[in-house]
Amino acid sequence: MKLLTDYLQPGTVYFRNRTFEPTEIMAGIDAVARYLSDNLTSQSPFIYLFASNHVKTVLAFFGIIKARRICVVVDPGIGRLELQEMMQDTPPAACIRIDDAAISWDFSREIEIRSTVWADDSSEDLSDVCMMMYTAADDGYAKAAMLTHENLASNAVSIAAGNQVNADSLSMAALPFSHAFGLQTGVITPLLSGGDSILVDNKDLVKARNIVEMLMSFAVTHFYSIPAIFYIIGKILSQHKTIRTVQSFISGGYALPDTIRDRFLDSYGICIRQGYGLTEASPVCSWVFYDAPARTKSIGKPISCCEMRVIQNNKSDCAKSETEEIALRGTNVMKGYYRKREATERVLRDGWLFTGDLGYMDNEGYFYLTGTNKRMINYGGVKIYPAEVERLMKMNENVISAAFYAEKDPLMYERVSSNIILKRNSLAAESNIREWMSSNLSGCKISKQIQFNIFKK
Repeated sequence: MKLLTDYLQPGTVYFRNRTFEPTEIMAGIDAVARYLSDNLTSQSPFIYLFASNHVKTVLAFFGIIKARRICVVVDPGIGRLELQEMMQDTPPAACIRIDDAAISWDFSREIEIRSTVWADDSSEDLSDVCMMMYTAADDGYAKAAMLTHENLASNAVSIAAGNQVNADSLSMAALPFSHAFGLQTGVITPLLSGGDSILVDNKDLVKARNIVEMLMSFAVTHFYSIPAIFYIIGKILSQHKTIRTVQSFISGGYALPDTIRDRFLDSYGICIRQGYGLTEASPVCSWVFYDAPARTKSIGKPISCCEMRVIQNNKSDCAKSETEEIALRGTNVMKGYYRKREATERVLRDGWLFTGDLGYMDNEGYFYLTGTNKRMINYGGVKIYPAEVERLMKMNENVISAAFYAEKDPLMYERVSSNIILKRNSLAAESNIREWMSSNLSGCKISKQIQFNIFKK
């Protein structure tokens, strides 16, 4: 079996005004793999990587895989309760928390070796699994999607082939590496295609002017982001000349508003093209590629590693332009959810992954999204499951019930709103609940405006 790292052929990586040549990248990956192999004491296959946007995240990700362990990718801003539940499900042999301020490693400080007692009581075959990401908490519990070496490699190869990412490319993903879209387009695909890449620092993700300056300073050929970033950089671009080197602007995470698309096309001559994917599919499934005619609102056609269908009644294909559930199959589709057999069987049926997303296909084979049958909030591409947050909220002794729901947002697609019923209410009690939420939940799951109520018998 080929490991994901067997496909590595990195180009030059740029980060914080530093240039990392291919030999330095490969040496850094080897150093991480060697340190893990020499120091791990637990037989647990899992290593947690708190994946900030940093060159050391790139080295650690591939180093974990080269050491033949499974990289569990974690958002650095994860809440305490969420992390506790993950660690009970996939107890790690080590945790890698990168010092963002430093370029050089301090392995003894940044890699926590844990004496985890590992007793594999499941029947899962993990021999070909190289990465896990937690998702699909529609029933209240996040599940680890098992992604294999082949899943990630085939997705990267298909992206590179369909979007012409090669040794002459310079890729840039203004996306968090703790999420599948950012990790695949910003790290995996460039380093497997021989192309160069720019790593967008954490601080630059919230400073659009810095992103524009990088686009202007470097001959970027492939740029990936979400609609909110395109909106902000579009306002800044009005002060600059049109960017001429980028052949492919790709938007994902949620639907691209017409106003953003039209502004880029009319003002700058830039056609932003949409894609579609989900964590369980490594994650990219379709794109409107740069050499195809633009399709307004379309998520494109399937990339070469997967097939897409619109299925009615869980069985037959729909007629053209009829809306039903989108299903996928291919080498990019996950192995399943770790130790969640029933959940796996619900979404993987007869070789197809049932996405829970609704859409249709036109007469030319282009797909369009129309909605979802999942109870989920899409906040700027981050998927939030109300059932999970509501369950965790009840762990606070002063909370009787909590309702989390989506409200439309013109820029971030949806935002989180909540209504919380307390046993005892006061300004101090509300402040305590907010502090508790900040400590125990990921920041994206906490609504800015919370409606508090007191329980009435």
